[in-house]
Amino acid sequence: MEITVLLFGQAAELVASKQLTLTSVIDTNTAVSQLKSTYPQLASINFSVALNTKLLNENTTLNNGDVLAILPPFSGG
Repeated sequence: MEITVLLFGQAAELVASKQLTLTSVIDTNTAVSQLKSTYPQLASINFSVALNTKLLNENTTLNNGDVLAILPPFSGG
């Protein structure tokens, strides 16, 4: 299974990429754990997770081709 991870704002800066591909992840908790393991600097920021444009509040099963977005807090003006 393969999913696309989109990173925004500070998360993209810390990872030095706006898009990644993950394989062999079965749910969102596993994906986030794998990202934090591979990119420990992500553990230093708070972020929300969206799956296929919907914000998540709980662990969700992933399907091949899903798009996971890592969304740090937004500041605006």
